[in-house]
Amino acid sequence: MAVAGICAYDSDAHGLAQRYFHQALRLAKASGDRGLGGYVIALLVNQSLFLAEYRQSVAFAEAALRAAGREITPALAADLHAMQAKAYARLGDRAGALTCIGRAESEAARIRPGEPDETGYVQPGLVDVQAAEALLSLGDLAGAREHAVAAVGAPAHDRGMVHRLAMLTTIELRQGEADRAAVTATEMADRARGMEPQRLRDRLRTVREELVASRSADAERAAERVEGALRVPL
Repeated sequence: MAVAGICAYDSDAHGLAQRYFHQALRLAKASGDRGLGGYVIALLVNQSLFLAEYRQSVAFAEAALRAAGREITPALAADLHAMQAKAYARLGDRAGALTCIGRAESEAARIRPGEPDETGYVQPGLVDVQAAEALLSLGDLAGAREHAVAAVGAPAHDRGMVHRLAMLTTIELRQGEADRAAVTATEMADRARGMEPQRLRDRLRTVREELVASRSADAERAAERVEGALRVPL
C-alpha cells in the first residue's frame, strides 16, 4: 500500500496517494508494527510539504515520532526532523527550523548498517540537502550552500543526485553566480536524461526557468540542456 501511494504521489494523484498511505497506516497499526507506522506517516509529511501544508507537516512529523516510539531508527528520525525543519522554515520559524536541523544531524550521525529496507532512501547527504532547502527558505544563502555542497559530495543514487544538484544550482543562482550554476545544471541535466518521475521533471522545469531568468549566456545554454533532458520520450 505504501509503495502504491508513492507511485500515485509521483504521478500527481495526491488524493489517491493519501488513500493508499492511510490504508498502509491502518495495516501497520493492526500489525503492531510501530516502525512501519512511523515510516508511512513520514510519507504523509513529505506529501504535505509538497502541497504547502506546512503546519500539517509539523503535526504529522510529531505524530510519526510518537507512533514509532522506541522502535524509531536513526534514519527515520533524521528524515522526520529534517522535514520538520523545512516546514518550520516555510512558516518563518527560524528557531524551530534550526533546532530541527540540529536534531536531524545528530540522528544522521547515529545511522549504522542494518536499517530497515523502507528507510534505505536516507542516504548520506540527504539531511544536508534538506537542511539546505530549509536555510534557503530562511534566506541564509551561505549556510544553504555549505549544506548543498556537502550533499553533492556524498554518494547517492542518480535520482537523489539530480535533486541535490538542482538545489545547488538554485543557491548558486541566488548568490549571483550564474556561470557556476550553469556548470552544476549541466551535470544535473546529463544525469536526469531518461528519468520519468513527475516530481523530478517538475524540479527540472523550475531550475530551467531560474536559469533563463538569470540572463546569463552560459545559464541559457544550460537551460537548453535541461530542456533536452525533458524532451526524452517517456
